[in-house]
Amino acid sequence: MNELEKIFESLKKGTLSKDERTQMRKKLQFLMRQHPAKAPLFTRILDTLKRAVSALLPLGAPVTRFKFSYVASGALALVLMLGAGTSYAAQSALPGDALYGVKINVDEGLEGALATTPAAQASWNTERAARRLQEAETLAAEGKLNSSTESTLTSALDQATDSFDSDIAQIAQTSNDTTVVATAQTNLQATLEAHATVLLQIASIAPSSDSALASLFAKVNSRAIALGSANAAIGQSIAVSRSAVKAAAQANGTLAQSDASQVKALAVSASSTAPIAQDADVAERDVGAGDASLAQGEYTAAFTTFQNAILHAKKAEVVADAAANLKDQTGVSLAAIASSTAAINASSTATTTAEAILTTDASSTATSTGSD
Repeated sequence: MNELEKIFESLKKGTLSKDERTQMRKKLQFLMRQHPAKAPLFTRILDTLKRAVSALLPLGAPVTRFKFSYVASGALALVLMLGAGTSYAAQSALPGDALYGVKINVDEGLEGALATTPAAQASWNTERAARRLQEAETLAAEGKLNSSTESTLTSALDQATDSFDSDIAQIAQTSNDTTVVATAQTNLQATLEAHATVLLQIASIAPSSDSALASLFAKVNSRAIALGSANAAIGQSIAVSRSAVKAAAQANGTLAQSDASQVKALAVSASSTAPIAQDADVAERDVGAGDASLAQGEYTAAFTTFQNAILHAKKAEVVADAAANLKDQTGVSLAAIASSTAAINASSTATTTAEAILTTDASSTATSTGSD
């Protein structure tokens, strides 16, 4: 048995749990109800090809079952090829493009169906939110983010974050692992905060998208603040049990150290931007502070500090990913744009609104920190 056969044999032994099969079945059934197969179109294609074959046969010669099966097989292959091509083309579609509906409802519908656990669903909805924000960044950089496309993206972003909330609620009900909830919420918070930073940077070169950028930024920033508050509440809730908070802090410490090490290398790369370097530095600093708190038995403080390290490490990673996507889609380099501070101070509606939001956010954060 060669190596490939061994791999297939091991895959055959893998099975889904009963709950996973049930979840997948429900998702597929829901997807089928939302996007029913368009049999009439397929039938018309078969009929057209059948007529074409009949025209090529000698006059009066019947189209036998064998010939028809051959035609049907060819038609099926054609439909599958066209479908795959359309699906692939839709991957780069943006709001306003003809294939955007295929991307959102078909391609992503199938991806979502593969997320069979609440934790996987939460991760998938975080990914959906990131994709919508990347689309907004691409449109803004091209001067195409207007009230219509912003409304489409905001609605889709709301769907992703609302679904995320449902996933978190289900995780909380079925699992006692606080770290899973905290990590999921931190990942979404970091994703939103990172893209808020990118939107601010783009604002300095996209005056035509000022109003739409301001509206989207406000939505993203507000949601990120809410997630930060939810994570703070987790830190307080597990403090009632010293053993529980110690375990949670230790788990967070392991995650934080791994994430901080990865983004440290990212921060020194040639394509790094100031926000990436800043978040990498904060992550590294907080890992050290968390270790110190853990050693002193201050487990609640350690949990919170490690969580902040994870947040900033994830933000650096998301900004880097967003920058790469923007460069690939539009040719715009974030490293060549003014720093986020300059963007915030730029004289535009979007950045003026953002500055006010950030000032308010900073004040509330300072107040919260002082009260702790």
